[in-house]
Amino acid sequence: MGIEIALFTVLGLYGGQWLDGKLGTTWLVYAGLALGMAGAGRSLVRIARALERDAERPPRDR
Repeated sequence: MGIEIALFTVLGLYGGQWLDGKLGTTWLVYAGLALGMAGAGRSLVRIARALERDAERPPRDR
């Protein structure tokens, strides 16, 4: 889970920096960082929902 959050954030940051270099702008790094953080948040919510579903499921007999 921690790796996904870091990966989304770093990829968004570096993607924005790369686009800034290609297009000669200065604000895309912030947009990339925001998109990366949004992706990390979405991933965190997805994982939390899956854990909640697993917790509500009755245990199986072994």
